[in-house]
Amino acid sequence: HMIKGVSEETTTGVHRLYKMMEKGHLPFPAINVNDSVTKSKFDNKYGCKESLVDGIRRATDTMMAGKVAVVCGYGDVGKGSAAS
Repeated sequence: HMIKGVSEETTTGVHRLYKMMEKGHLPFPAINVNDSVTKSKFDNKYGCKESLVDGIRRATDTMMAGKVAVVCGYGDVGKGSAAS
């Protein structure tokens, strides 16, 4: 089975694909989904909203109710984080 193409949605993955392309080692077409407006708007705002509190709970095993949190920055990630 030959790979026809790929899509990449992480910053690290996109950087790796660019390096492969620059060296002439990218054997298939690649679509950079990471830098698309819809991906960044939805993932940054809504992805953080859903995953931030879950990640803190799992990492610290702490109840979040009644706690005060500070969000530094109010871009899409900050807005999603503040909403959680």
